[in-house]
Amino acid sequence: MHSAMATIESGTSLESTTPLDASTPIITEGCYAVVRKVGGEHQRVVRLTANSNVLVEKLRFEAESAIGHPFGLFEVIGKRLVPATVEDLRKRDGGDIEMAAVDADNVGLNGNEQGEVIAPSAIDAETRQQLTEEQISEMKKGGAQANTLVSKLVSGSASFASRTTHAKSKYIRRKTKKHSDRVFILKPTIRLLCEAYLRKDYDRAGCLRLDQLSLIIHQGAVHTGRKVLVFDQVLGLITAAVTERLAGAGACIHLHRGTVPQSIPCFNSMEFGPEILSAFYPVRIDCLLNGFAQPSEEGEQRMEVEEASAEEADDNSPQPAEKEKQQVQQQQSKDKEGWGPRKHDEAWQAAQNQKKADRLQREADGLAAIEQGLDTILIGSRSVDPCSLLELLYDKLRGSGNVVVYSPTIQHVTRAQQWLRERGAIHIVLTDQMYRVQQVRVQQVLPDRTHPLMSQMVVGGYVLAAIKVLPAGPAEKKE
Repeated sequence: MHSAMATIESGTSLESTTPLDASTPIITEGCYAVVRKVGGEHQRVVRLTANSNVLVEKLRFEAESAIGHPFGLFEVIGKRLVPATVEDLRKRDGGDIEMAAVDADNVGLNGNEQGEVIAPSAIDAETRQQLTEEQISEMKKGGAQANTLVSKLVSGSASFASRTTHAKSKYIRRKTKKHSDRVFILKPTIRLLCEAYLRKDYDRAGCLRLDQLSLIIHQGAVHTGRKVLVFDQVLGLITAAVTERLAGAGACIHLHRGTVPQSIPCFNSMEFGPEILSAFYPVRIDCLLNGFAQPSEEGEQRMEVEEASAEEADDNSPQPAEKEKQQVQQQQSKDKEGWGPRKHDEAWQAAQNQKKADRLQREADGLAAIEQGLDTILIGSRSVDPCSLLELLYDKLRGSGNVVVYSPTIQHVTRAQQWLRERGAIHIVLTDQMYRVQQVRVQQVLPDRTHPLMSQMVVGGYVLAAIKVLPAGPAEKKE
């Protein structure tokens, strides 16, 4: 893709050139990371653990080899990661880390080593490349670097010399991208997570683009000290963005189903510290249906039994043989490390009870914050009607409070718009999915060939924003 933008956006060039200090993030066992192949289009959110392999665009490496090193640029040599810097790669291989340094001008006409001219029509499609897949695999197993491999492919191409200058550059860039042995291992950020999950599964992400997420935070007037209630069905993107923006000052009240928050991988991948998490208050929807009060102990136990029964039913359901084998291996590994069943372990049970007590206390604090009055209500919905949530929460919103509703379904947003209009809300703004679509398209940035990518996914949803106005009192009506 575009080398300059990829290097600048990732921030890797800055991290690679600055000396390590106490603030430099280090890859640790079990931490989350965003993995992207240099020049690649796909990003993967993975958890780096020992004895695990990471596969990104046909490039496989051992995650254990990254542990203990700072986030940044790596080279894969024999499935092991070796830290690298942009400066060293440029000195060794040339100016562009996404394109192999190949002297294309010294390749003979039509790739014939004797210099004989061969008509392009006489070159069979199957014999245009002299290197076979077996030879390429053997070179990779032998630890050949991408530059060496691309040089062999160029010299072995029977049609390379007959190409134009742009076609040669495009061929080298495409082969470098395919056989690249360099990866970025980046610390997760809201931008990286949004891009990764939008490309991986845009339906589960609610088609939420990065520019629309920024619009939600802006129109919700989210900043430190605010009390923000979030209902999130977009993989925790909105919850993570709000929690990061509050920076531990204020309250992010996360409304969720079940006993504990679920389906928020983006929030979990951020791995916020205790200071930032001090402003995070998960609250069950059942508490709202129970009159903004926590269920009784009997109701709590009943919910836990129902969830345990559901998990047991999932465990007993038929599974593919490969998945079942993998689960057996994971359980055996846990047993070897002493992580076997702990239901009768007093220390484990005490830790679970303490965790439950902390959860209930945090939930009680969140309910108290709701009763004191909310500054902002943010709803990111895929399947739930936003009006059903507004019926419960709108009275808890303070005057001049902000309401922002996001949904990939236009019917949900238009019903919420009518609902807010009937209750006297002002500054109601509805933004559709094609808002400034030209600005969100990815651009290819190459000499004399800068243009939007021919094939890319531009999806989005609808953002509705409004401001609550309190009804006029008797004295104001007389005036």
